[in-house]
Amino acid sequence: KNKMQHFVYLWHDKVRNMFYVGSHSGSITDNYLSSSRWLSAEIRYRPNDFRRKILKQCSSKQEALSVEYSLIAKIKESEYGVKYYNLKQ
Repeated sequence: KNKMQHFVYLWHDKVRNMFYVGSHSGSITDNYLSSSRWLSAEIRYRPNDFRRKILKQCSSKQEALSVEYSLIAKIKESEYGVKYYNLKQ
């Protein structure tokens, strides 16, 4: 049986040069895309334009969320929805 994994990931849209920071608890191979409907729709529409990088494997959901929030906090206000698919913290 698959062990629960907690991780922080970064999607890169190679065409728009945009990014998305997120975290997930599940399996790295469970086909989870993101909690962003906008990003997930884009990935489904043009999957070859995206790459996902695992930034950190964490020991708990809480650690993954903490790492995710600290990375999102580094996004400039003007970059939300422009350079990042993330819309707000």
